[in-house]
Amino acid sequence: MTHTSQRRGLVPSCCKELCLIAMIPKGYYHRKGIKRAMAELAAKVFRYAPENFIFRDFTEITIPNLGVGQVLLEALHKRRPEFTNRLVLWILAHTRSGISAVYTDMDTVKTLVKDLAGQWRSRNQQEGYPISVVLSGLAEDIHACCQEAGLTEHTYLHSLDLFGTVDLLPSEDELSLITMCGHGLVGSRRVKHLVEQIRKGKMTARDAAADIAKPCVCGIVNRKRAEEIFSRLAANSGEAE
Repeated sequence: MTHTSQRRGLVPSCCKELCLIAMIPKGYYHRKGIKRAMAELAAKVFRYAPENFIFRDFTEITIPNLGVGQVLLEALHKRRPEFTNRLVLWILAHTRSGISAVYTDMDTVKTLVKDLAGQWRSRNQQEGYPISVVLSGLAEDIHACCQEAGLTEHTYLHSLDLFGTVDLLPSEDELSLITMCGHGLVGSRRVKHLVEQIRKGKMTARDAAADIAKPCVCGIVNRKRAEEIFSRLAANSGEAE
């Protein structure tokens, strides 16, 4: 199961959002060479320019196990942000069991999956590195990505929607923002507050999107789509008055 399975707001033929999560299964984390394979994967993930990625906001969020290195990394980031973003993913590949990112272009993901399905996958199979790569998004988009790479999906996890007293839930647009963080770190009250700030001209929709992305250390909040939703919510809020 993946914490990206409850995302809402995507529609057929959207092709605007695909999440990638790669993890080392329990029991294999200390296998010799597997972290090198994860570092190679991290480099590929970054090469294809994700919209967001794990610990992207590391200057405002402490990376576990980094210690004093956090201060040095933040200082370096002021001068060479592109380099430190790559370095962060490299560090995470060697200190954590998983890497995650979100993309907003399906053709880019097709190319990434095709890349992973090549030498990287073959070498992992030869070395016995069972790194799990999961895509989350619309089923037809994921199927298209796998087909392009000559792969066949072996598992699908579907969310069957919400049941019960659903009339007490936030609006669909608000839920689309809230469910972008699978660990529940985007709160409904925060979303309402940000919408009000946008409506009053105190911040932009882009600023609001960046705001809700910060607490999501997994880096799977799609700030591009969030900006669109915030703009729509603010406009609708103004019309309601």
